[in-house]
Amino acid sequence: MAFRIIDKQAGVSIDDIVKLGGMHISTKKAYLKLLVKNPKAFRKKDNISRLVLKNSILPHFYVNRAGYIALLEELSIEVTLKKLILAEVDDMLTLKRYYSRTWFNIETVKLLKTIFSYEDFADKKTVPFNAYHLSSLLNVNVCVYCNRIYTNTVIGSGNSCIIRPTFDHFFSQSSAPILALSFYNLIPSCTFCNSNLKGAKEVNLVDHLHPYLEGFGNDAQFDYIQVAYHQDRSDPRNYFIYIRKNLNTTHPKYKRVFGDGKDDVGNVELFKLEEVYKSHADVVGELVVKMDKLSSIHSDNIVKMVASIGASRQDFYRYYFSNYPEAKDFIKRPLAKLTNDIVAKYCPLVLE
Repeated sequence: MAFRIIDKQAGVSIDDIVKLGGMHISTKKAYLKLLVKNPKAFRKKDNISRLVLKNSILPHFYVNRAGYIALLEELSIEVTLKKLILAEVDDMLTLKRYYSRTWFNIETVKLLKTIFSYEDFADKKTVPFNAYHLSSLLNVNVCVYCNRIYTNTVIGSGNSCIIRPTFDHFFSQSSAPILALSFYNLIPSCTFCNSNLKGAKEVNLVDHLHPYLEGFGNDAQFDYIQVAYHQDRSDPRNYFIYIRKNLNTTHPKYKRVFGDGKDDVGNVELFKLEEVYKSHADVVGELVVKMDKLSSIHSDNIVKMVASIGASRQDFYRYYFSNYPEAKDFIKRPLAKLTNDIVAKYCPLVLE
């Protein structure tokens, strides 16, 4: 839920990803070549001509051929490609502006989409490195926008690609084709958030949270109001879920989280989080029942008992509430933040 996908404070960064899981230098080079098929080939005039013809940009090419060749030569440099692939968010914004100002028009976008082909990257048959391998290395098991839907990656025997999350392009492919394969621009997410809710909408760093930069933290917390008193305490009709705002409206982050009253500004509004979370009132009902059984005396005694067998409060929390208590682990299981916010407010002894 706009959680930070990579926790830099834990010492993990995108640069570390390219060192993981058998991603040797040959694989890195293969990934670089995937971007432009064969960088050296762009220095050959006949190959440039074929690329031009493939993209139906012949008239525009002859008028602007010096610019096209300069662009292709720049993109054939491995250092340039690595800078584009590994660019962090602020650097991506700078690159986006540079290439937009220098190179982008209707014709060159066609060319860039062929060079930086996300379709090729998403293809299961692309070897040795494709979207399945990237999502497997990221190991983000829950949508980072909503924290509701599993986004596991499964690669079977024989390196067969079975399932993976969709990748949202934070900066869209239409507005920033040069960033179509940049790691920090590929956000593992569920189909609901990526396709149904965000879709083709353009987002930016002023109006929205970028999951690699920041998350909700305690600035936005789930809570509930009891609106009915059916005999079964777990009955979802008893509860109305809402998101508590813990930021002043003048705080610069407020707009990125909650919006400013305009459609699709702020992640809560863009991904309709208050609306979709109303469907999880049953989970809140179950939490209420479990918390009812943990009075302050009982919870303290239980935690002491757990400690006596060498377990921790976190272990008890995971066992009893079937989820993870720490924010860095919210990407491991659906509804981890909802569970944590409710328990932290109404049964804090378990987390102290």
